[in-house]
Amino acid sequence: MAPAQLELFKFSLYVFLPVYAMLHYGDPDWYEKWISPLRPAFRRDDAKQIEPPKDSGELKAEIERLRQERLARKAARSEHQEASNDRRV
Repeated sequence: MAPAQLELFKFSLYVFLPVYAMLHYGDPDWYEKWISPLRPAFRRDDAKQIEPPKDSGELKAEIERLRQERLARKAARSEHQEASNDRRV
């Protein structure tokens, strides 16, 4: 069995390390200094945000638009594969 000092050290580490991390990283000054400058890099542009459909007609139109985009990408991919296969032969 470990000595009492080791158990006391482990207990204090288990208790105070999360408390210290919460106090350090939860500090508003630290957040403003390190996190706020990086936030715009991880946000979408306002122009790219998609407005959700409001009724079933808009939903069906959006589904059809996505389906057409998917089929267009699939056709372009198959054309690219055929072109690369023709170059090999």
